[in-house]
Amino acid sequence: MEKKVKISPFQLTVLLTLSRMFSVMAYAPEAAALPQGKVSLLTTLLSALAQYGVVMVAASWCTGPKGVSPLFLSGKMARPVHLIFSGFYWAFSVLVCVYTLLHFAWFLSTSFYGYGEAVAMALVLALCGGFAVSQGLEAFARAGAVFAFVLLAGLLAVAVGLWKEYDLLNLVREPFNPLGTAQGVWQGLSMNLELPALLLLMPYTRRKRLTSRMAAGWLGAVAALSGSVILMTTLSLGEYGGYQMFPVFAAASSARILMLQHLDAVFMAIWVLLGFVRITVFLFLASSMWGEILRREVDGRMVWANTGALLLLCLWGLLAEKATTEIFRMTGSGFPVLAGAVAIPLLGRLMRGKAGTRQDES
Repeated sequence: MEKKVKISPFQLTVLLTLSRMFSVMAYAPEAAALPQGKVSLLTTLLSALAQYGVVMVAASWCTGPKGVSPLFLSGKMARPVHLIFSGFYWAFSVLVCVYTLLHFAWFLSTSFYGYGEAVAMALVLALCGGFAVSQGLEAFARAGAVFAFVLLAGLLAVAVGLWKEYDLLNLVREPFNPLGTAQGVWQGLSMNLELPALLLLMPYTRRKRLTSRMAAGWLGAVAALSGSVILMTTLSLGEYGGYQMFPVFAAASSARILMLQHLDAVFMAIWVLLGFVRITVFLFLASSMWGEILRREVDGRMVWANTGALLLLCLWGLLAEKATTEIFRMTGSGFPVLAGAVAIPLLGRLMRGKAGTRQDES
């Protein structure tokens, strides 16, 4: 379905970069930037290259006369398959929203507040996301540059505040481990939940095709910011960071700048901002999938219906420990990304190919 709302490619790049940084700022000890971990400057670079290859191939599979989207289908079975694909992407978008809210509440309950307060703040975040989506994608996209400035200013403040803690000896690495490097590359790919989101949001841009420059700009920005965060935490924390549940927060808590004795409040502001952006992006996608299914533009009723469903699922996840574990496992398995950014675009390409072959034969 043609989209009336249009944003610039730059605005889309900023939104997806901010959304992706939510996971980067929350990496856990098993992914810490330490010799025994899986994430490093090397794996960040290699993973960005792998993600670039995946997104460019997927975009070529999704490209048709109307532009780039895995939902632009043709052929005899186009309508029922379109409904199935839209349903999958709706479930994917809701899964990312619930995962983000659970992760948001988990951090708050382990670092700042009691469990009840953390749950309340997660639910408020969902409502704020619903309100932002109800104002329209254009309005929210225009605010992306301001959000990006806040992120950069916050990271710079933490980096400067840690300068006395930096120790070059912390950069010493163990011998190169091919298995660990491969795991780090896969981890970066499987947790980049914005890869399918890029394909779904392309119809909302003023450009019909996904250019290599746009994809490289987005993934390059994420890799540069991720590398900066990894370098900052590695230099300042060393092996100590490997025992922290949230190494970036631990680094911010020990940073000092001007009259501030620690910058954990700065990390908190960044955390809320990034969580808000990710919730808004994927809540918009969830609502837009209803528009695809109903063949109409997204309206306020769709937005608030999806917000209500999100609140219920979040409460279920917060109250049921087993549900939370399954949501985290499913999100990190790599299946949502591979299905949304590889399998569905490939199936759509095969459908268009068969439809074209039948037309040529007739």
